[in-house]
Formats: sequence, structure tokens, C-alpha cells
Amino acid sequence: MKNVKVHDPFLLSCFQISVENWPEKKEKLLNLVDWKDPQSNSSVFFSDYFKNLQQPDKRPKYAKSFINILKPELNQFVNAVEQSPITRKFGQPKINLRMHIATLWAQRYTTTQNMQPHTHESVGYSAVLYAEFNEKEHEATEFFAPFKNVVDTMDYRWLPEVKEGDILFFPSPLLHYSLPNRSKEPRTIFSFNCNLGPAGR
Repeated sequence: MKNVKVHDPFLLSCFQISVENWPEKKEKLLNLVDWKDPQSNSSVFFSDYFKNLQQPDKRPKYAKSFINILKPELNQFVNAVEQSPITRKFGQPKINLRMHIATLWAQRYTTTQNMQPHTHESVGYSAVLYAEFNEKEHEATEFFAPFKNVVDTMDYRWLPEVKEGDILFFPSPLLHYSLPNRSKEPRTIFSFNCNLGPAGR
């Protein structure tokens, strides 16, 4: 093996952060949303995604409050990316990044409700915050790699282990979906798309 060089040129790094003081922040976050809003409720599931797109900045009115509540965790994510190999395209040493949350929405799945396979933006990172999530009853978001296993040609799938209060950041172009909620307990998430770039630009 001494003459063999192994290269992993394409990075698909995901980042998982547990929200500190979760019980307190959970209450604040869930209170941001009008869960009885008729514009957001449908037979498919609750989502204020399309309603939020009608706002001038395509974000809900609670966006600033959401960001303020989770500022420590959002900063942790930015710091983790700054120190990861992802930033190599900007050159070394470590650079300072800024993050902008472009879109933000809340979704709630009751019994049998699910989300079909889909992607988000073509670039950047997306995130899922598991706001109501029973590890014994619910399943996390499942992801597909954008390429097949080169040996057995099977699809690469990843089902991360998460708990309530975790935020999972993933590359926005990754195909992902939510399995049907088999529980009587609601499965509630906040999701958002964010852009990262060198600070000062």
C-alpha cells in the first residue's frame, strides 16, 4: 500500500449541533409560530414555507427572533465550517466566514404525514432543527448521496442519529426526505437555507 495514494476530493460534510438550554429554547421557538394558521395547514402537513415566500425578504416575521434564540448554535456552525477543509477553496490559513439565512420555515407532521424526496438550493447549506422529536417514535431525515457506490452500484443512504434539540446542517443540493410519521405524536421541525462566504464581502 506504500505506493497507493488515496484521494477524497469531493467534500459532503454535514454538521450536527445540540442546542444548549433546549427546554427553555424549545418553548420560545414553538411560540414563534401560529400553528393554527389556516394558510399553513393542509391535509399534507403544516408548513408556512409558501406563506413566508410572500414576505419582502422571503422570511417569516419571526426570523430575527429565531436567529437571536439560536445565535450561539449558529455561531458554532460557522466556526466549525471555518476550521473544516471546506474552506480550502478560499485558501489557507483559516478565514472568517459570515452566514446569511435566506429562507426559514416551520413544518409539523402528524400521523402518516411525510415529505417526498427533494433538494433545496443549488449551493450553500440547509438545516433541520428537530423541535418536537421522540427518538422512540420518530425517524430522522434520510439522505441520498449524489452518486452510487462504485463497487455494488447501490444508492448511498444516510439516516443520522438525532435527538430533539439537534440541528443538522447539510449541503443544500443533497436529496433527502422524511418517512411517514407512524406516531400519534407530532414531529415538528424548523428548516432553513443559508449562504456562507468570506466576511467583509
